[in-house]
Amino acid sequence: MGDAWDGFSIDVLGRRLGRFSELTISEDDLKLAAKTMPYPVEVLKSNPRLLLPFVCLNVPGDSDLIVRVLYLRTRYKNSPLFAEKRFSPYGSLDPAVRTESNTVGRADYDKAQKALELLGLVIEKIDQPPGRPHELEGENASQIAETYGWLWFCSQNGIDDRKFPIPTMTDVASAYKVHRVTLSNHIRKRLGTTWPKIKKQGIDIGKNLTTEQIPAFIKARF
Repeated sequence: MGDAWDGFSIDVLGRRLGRFSELTISEDDLKLAAKTMPYPVEVLKSNPRLLLPFVCLNVPGDSDLIVRVLYLRTRYKNSPLFAEKRFSPYGSLDPAVRTESNTVGRADYDKAQKALELLGLVIEKIDQPPGRPHELEGENASQIAETYGWLWFCSQNGIDDRKFPIPTMTDVASAYKVHRVTLSNHIRKRLGTTWPKIKKQGIDIGKNLTTEQIPAFIKARF
């Protein structure tokens, strides 16, 4: 994943469950699923991974194989600290830093925070819930500012009598289904601007929005 991650490792524990080509999904079930998901029947039929009630890993060289992810771990070399995300039948748990030893140095804590960032990027690659497209290609500063504007509007006006806190960069990244680091790099390196500028533009946009205009991907978050 680049020189910035030299010395870091990624461990995946999964369970092999079968093959996509062996799944039998009726046309009626596909139509029913299409009513509750932002995908037409044709897309669901060609990508049954979208219908599985768990996170599934794509296996290079064997895209037909179904591997259910149980946990992901990232760490720096032999550090006793590692970042981990566990997946269960009841939903995934939040990423956390864990340890295998009672002896931990200051440098280990610093590397663990970096491992936590790497874990977020790994999760971004395999955990792709339905919603807004999972990429930032082609998104300019104005479009990202508009997304912030909608989230800011919801924090000021609420949806269905519910109020929400002032949005952060993490909230905007979540709306795009990407990690905060990915959004930050896109803003700085590809767009050549800063988050404070986008945030200010977003608030200006938010002041002129109305409830009737709220896009579907924003409504889906609430």
